Amino acid sequence: MVVLRALAADSNGSSSGDGSARIGIASQVRSATAEKNGAHIVGPAPITVFVAVCVRLYREGLAAALSAQTRLRIMGMASNSAEASVELRRLRPDVVIVDVGGDNALGLIRLIREESPASRILAFAVREDISAILECANAGADGFATANSSVTDVAEAIERV
Repeated sequence: MVVLRALAADSNGSSSGDGSARIGIASQVRSATAEKNGAHIVGPAPITVFVAVCVRLYREGLAAALSAQTRLRIMGMASNSAEASVELRRLRPDVVIVDVGGDNALGLIRLIREESPASRILAFAVREDISAILECANAGADGFATANSSVTDVAEAIERV
């Protein structure tokens, strides 16, 4: 897994120099309040995830594997950019996993960044290719994972972005 914020800054030559753009960003802390019998229970809210992966086996397998993680909640899935853009406007998930090999993947990353800037983007690819990583970073992705990553690695990447 690669966190891309620092890579995008480095590739553009515009790193802030204050150390704020660095690999190894701390996990975001999320909390939610739930009501039960009039009492407030405070605990971590699950991170909502949308899976936009063109290959059905990867999409469904990734969603099923990530669903087993108690800190993650799969909100939806899409097999192409057009379907994803419609669903993302409606759902507004915390994290979107975008298949780099899918149709118009960079366009989808840009669209998510414009229309839902609070959503974090984890680019997903079959193989790790530095030019694809940099293209994703420049389009607005926050992280990059390959199909060779473990479920634990992907779950950690989702928490980090």
